[in-house]
Amino acid sequence: MRGFYILIMALCVSACSAGMDIDVNDIVVEEADSIDKGIKIISYQRVYGMESNIDYEGIIRSGQGCAIYNNFLFRLHDGGVCSVYDISDLNYIQFIARYKLGSFSSSNHAGPAQFAPNVEKGYDFPLLYVNGGYDHCMHVERVSLTGAEKVQTIKYDTDFFGGGSSMYYAMVIGDDGYIYMVQTRVKNNSDPKGVGTSIGYKVKCPPDSIKEYVISKEDIVEEFEYWDGYGYNVYVPQGLKHHNGTLMAVVGMSGNYNRVIRFYDCVSKKQSLYIDIKGLISYEPEDLDIYDKNKLLIVGNNTVEALVLEFNKDITQISQSSR
Repeated sequence: MRGFYILIMALCVSACSAGMDIDVNDIVVEEADSIDKGIKIISYQRVYGMESNIDYEGIIRSGQGCAIYNNFLFRLHDGGVCSVYDISDLNYIQFIARYKLGSFSSSNHAGPAQFAPNVEKGYDFPLLYVNGGYDHCMHVERVSLTGAEKVQTIKYDTDFFGGGSSMYYAMVIGDDGYIYMVQTRVKNNSDPKGVGTSIGYKVKCPPDSIKEYVISKEDIVEEFEYWDGYGYNVYVPQGLKHHNGTLMAVVGMSGNYNRVIRFYDCVSKKQSLYIDIKGLISYEPEDLDIYDKNKLLIVGNNTVEALVLEFNKDITQISQSSR
């Protein structure tokens, strides 16, 4: 990444976690040269009241993906369990319900999730696209506040795209109606650390009337290199979202691993924003989503908190300023 670093002033608006009391002047944001300068975090908040790892049917299920629609957060857990919260007041999170997704199974890791761009007539929520992860597919769920029904399974051709335990894809439905696939391992690289170029694809989204669909080479609209030079052991891709031409990812693991947020401009094919959050959280980040246009909510694994970063501008427009 070629850009510059700016130290930002931030105000901690909630109690800091034990061991994570940091000087807010040490939070670093890196902007691309092409982006208008002055992007700042004006506050950060640790939010409590959303469970991560839960005991469901006698099995501990780790917290994984999340998606926000209006004031509701849908928090997913390994195996395909969904917890719904009202987050209209971040200081008082209200639990609403917990239920199985239609795609509930031991092979569904329930990773990155995103709502479709539009709501179908007669329903309160758009379709929710859930990255299965280990099962090399995306599950399309019709969710409500109290339950879900699977309407479609979208797989990908592992003979062409690659697959197996060594590599699979983070997949999300973009707000432009296309599916974005990003490798979670580096393809065709002999380096065991996976240092090299990660490949991403923009592909056509099949109509949900097709109950099972396999993405093939013919569905690819665009192929792009996605953050070259960073290895799996350094930057583990976790959560992923697409908003207004920008892929937003939270990557890393707990402990001594890096934990960062990275924005990728799908038009210029460049990283547009980099935020180091290692000093703010110690847990493994799992997913993120935009709230109120200028806030990012980050959820993690094995934690009772979530992190909310508030920016001084609409972050859905960050990459737009480079065009």
